Amino acid sequence: MTTIKLLPTKDINTLVKEVSELKSIEDYKRFWSDFEYLYQSYPRNELAGLLKKFNDLIKEDASEGQLAEFLSRRLLISRAQASNPQYWITLNFIYFSDFIRKLYETKSDEVDKLKINLQSYFIPTSSQSSLLKGPISGLWWAAKITVLPDFDYRYTYKFLQDRNLRFKNLGGHQIIRHQPALLALLDFLEENRDAKYKDTGNYIGSEAIAQAMSKTLNQVAGTRLITIFNQQEIREILEKYKQYIIRLAIAIHEGKREVVEENNLEQRIGNQIISDSHNEGQNLTDFLIKEPLPIKPVIETQSPPSLTVVGTSIKQPHEINNNIDRHFLYNKISRKYRISKEEDENFDIAIGFSSTRIDQVLLHFYKQGKINRTVIGPSIKNLNLETMYSNGSNQKLDLLDIQIVNSKFLIGIAYCFLGVTYHKLYKEDILKKNNQDLKLEGKQLMEKGSYDCIAYKILPYDFIYEIDENRIYSSPTARGTTLLNPSFSDYWKKLQKYWPELFTEELFKDCE
Repeated sequence: MTTIKLLPTKDINTLVKEVSELKSIEDYKRFWSDFEYLYQSYPRNELAGLLKKFNDLIKEDASEGQLAEFLSRRLLISRAQASNPQYWITLNFIYFSDFIRKLYETKSDEVDKLKINLQSYFIPTSSQSSLLKGPISGLWWAAKITVLPDFDYRYTYKFLQDRNLRFKNLGGHQIIRHQPALLALLDFLEENRDAKYKDTGNYIGSEAIAQAMSKTLNQVAGTRLITIFNQQEIREILEKYKQYIIRLAIAIHEGKREVVEENNLEQRIGNQIISDSHNEGQNLTDFLIKEPLPIKPVIETQSPPSLTVVGTSIKQPHEINNNIDRHFLYNKISRKYRISKEEDENFDIAIGFSSTRIDQVLLHFYKQGKINRTVIGPSIKNLNLETMYSNGSNQKLDLLDIQIVNSKFLIGIAYCFLGVTYHKLYKEDILKKNNQDLKLEGKQLMEKGSYDCIAYKILPYDFIYEIDENRIYSSPTARGTTLLNPSFSDYWKKLQKYWPELFTEELFKDCE
């Protein structure tokens, strides 16, 4: 295994802060001058041979495919290491900074663009898109997800023949994590990249074909269903939808994306393209007929009921009470609210509750790591119906969501920091109990600046009887535990029943 001394987290935080504060070309030059001085003695011997050979390949005008194969063979690290931004930030700054700077410094002398490029080229996040776009991480990962047994890199070269495949048209889709899907897509593109208009004979363009095929497969199978198919089966699916893909590519090429609505294509396999002899002169919406394709059965498991709040508020049914006869309606822009007998889709949040129950509370979840619990008592129940009221949330904080619960519960918190996900669990009694003011900030459960993204989960209180009580935190400033901690493996298995999305990359996929 290839081992290097990683830059400490505090050093990375300092670099990130300094980059964000660049205001002029002089600042930019000073940043690199200071960096080179401070880290001139940082150990680099571990990769001396690798760097020499890499630079030799650059001088020989090696292709990205050749560079990717070389890094894959020589940079021997695990997928876990390669998913850690700290590893790539260290490589970028300490080992490959000269190479990376040459990639973008000649393209602009404007400080804002240099700053953006420095951030995107040198400081990746843990997201799939960010890692694949990285000048070094992207090459390594491109090889890792395409290499076949016995070090067969032919698909790596196909994947890297067009940078937009890695940056956008394929790299931006979750389905390529299933290697058979990626390989089938690359084969399909290779066979159809030269598709032409029937009337003029002009090329449609491989860019449009790539966008159309990945969009179609993503809609037809999706990230979960796709995993039950092998490469040949996925290739057959693409062939069945070939005529649709070609016409979608034409629409994309001509800038007519609006004519192809997502609803025109079934979200799951169940429809098939009509043969060419039947579709002359038809619109895109005429291409689908109800003829099911044979598919393998999918067994779905049901998780116990619980609620998730992550990143941004999404309108969803929050009603978890019985005998609902009132609704809390909230407008995110004005922060105004009203109590109504009926739901109203004009409001961002509409939560049902009972006017007769006495154990209900409103929970405000904030991006700043705070939760405010408000008792649904007379001060709320006795408000005039259909009347708008101000101060439905705290004006200084960024509201993620509002929920209502009517029983004892546990509070799960997950947060991402420098690409690593942490988790901690609290009992509900850590929150203020008798508050009746919606606009209070609430309880601070995360320290400012200690995370990049945050997610909340309301868990059933009975979960406490399944786990060691030492897993419950009492300090609001507790850091929590990284999901990489193997000593918590039994706890992770139990938690996964209630919070399955925590153990996927989807939860913080957009965290930058």
